[in-house]
Amino acid sequence: MRRKSKANKKNRVSKKKEIENILFKLSTHIRSDNFLDISRESEKDFTRTRKLPFTELIKFILNFRTKSTQAELNIFYNNINTPKKCAFFKARTKLKAATFLDILETMVSYFYKAEGLVKKWKGFRLIAGDMSSFIIPSTGSEIIDKELISYFGLAKSKKKQKLSRGTDIFYMIR
Repeated sequence: MRRKSKANKKNRVSKKKEIENILFKLSTHIRSDNFLDISRESEKDFTRTRKLPFTELIKFILNFRTKSTQAELNIFYNNINTPKKCAFFKARTKLKAATFLDILETMVSYFYKAEGLVKKWKGFRLIAGDMSSFIIPSTGSEIIDKELISYFGLAKSKKKQKLSRGTDIFYMIR
């Protein structure tokens, strides 16, 4: 029994180190010039020293919890030299949406390359998928409804409802 307990503890320590390594790599990636270049809307963005520099902005957005923006900024900066929420909103507009896609892809890549974090069955990741259709309700605006229809199309039924499809992927081994 004790051997199993020691093996479990060693495995937990190993996983913890792998996760710390992933977070360190992600932090290094976020601080890189290449990431800055692909993340900003203009070459002029994030060139001056401000209260909310690029890397701090990214860390703050990733750390955002559930309180108001200003309350979160106060917590993040320990109420010392805290930027105002309007400065945060302005800085956020300078980011491309691709920024967060890159963070997600980088994190996933690091995760799957790490040893022992993903359980496998006979060498394979065992996953299952479920696809669902969602009825998109009318917005009350003819212009928006036409845009939704052009994007999603209409169901081939008598009601001619706007439908969207979504897929969930689940890992079967925990």
